[in-house]
Amino acid sequence: ALADGRLPADRPLIGVPRVANTLQQARQLPVVGRDAATPSGVKKIDSVPDLATMTRGALRFLQQRSPKGLFLMVEGGATDWAAHTSACGTEWHYGACTDQPQYGRLIEETAEFNDAVSAVIAWIEQNGGWERNLLIVTTDHDNSMPMGPDAQKVAFEPVRNNGRGQMPGMSFRPTGNHSNGLVPLWAKGNGAELLGQRVRGVDAGYRQHVRWNDGSYIDNTDVAKAVQDALQR
Repeated sequence: ALADGRLPADRPLIGVPRVANTLQQARQLPVVGRDAATPSGVKKIDSVPDLATMTRGALRFLQQRSPKGLFLMVEGGATDWAAHTSACGTEWHYGACTDQPQYGRLIEETAEFNDAVSAVIAWIEQNGGWERNLLIVTTDHDNSMPMGPDAQKVAFEPVRNNGRGQMPGMSFRPTGNHSNGLVPLWAKGNGAELLGQRVRGVDAGYRQHVRWNDGSYIDNTDVAKAVQDALQR
């Protein structure tokens, strides 16, 4: 209702989804049933909004409440929860293993986050463009490195391509837990250059094996500092 304008934005607002634990990642097969159209094969809960809808609602609310500008942070937090299930059956797992690794749900959560980013891009292009807005996409940590399903026994086994429409053979190794590896950082718009000005060093291994950039990296606290500088322009 908020996203499409049916709910007024004339007062403080808090949204509470009608679900106990995460929007979709923790849904239970015996409760919601199967759906072959989803990567996990589990039907989605139809009583909660998706992340993109909540993002559009938040942008509309903030825009009406603060005509001089806004700051919004959106998190696709359950990607982490789904990735942690990769540690089931290893010495690094914590808690009880009640299910197989949730790679299908990890794909669902990643797709939902991508849709939320697309919603922000669409809003930016309709509200001042990239000259007046800044979009930053990053993460606070990873969950180890995607490798093949038997990578715990086969060193650096590659992810298996099982064909279009089929789940790839994969696992997160060595731990399925958080690591201190470098994580991606994308930025576009007014102020994006502030991040590049904070490069602290170059990781030659990242440059050689990941090859997403020249290995340059910043500290995670530099993101907040760059945002603060951008807001003061």
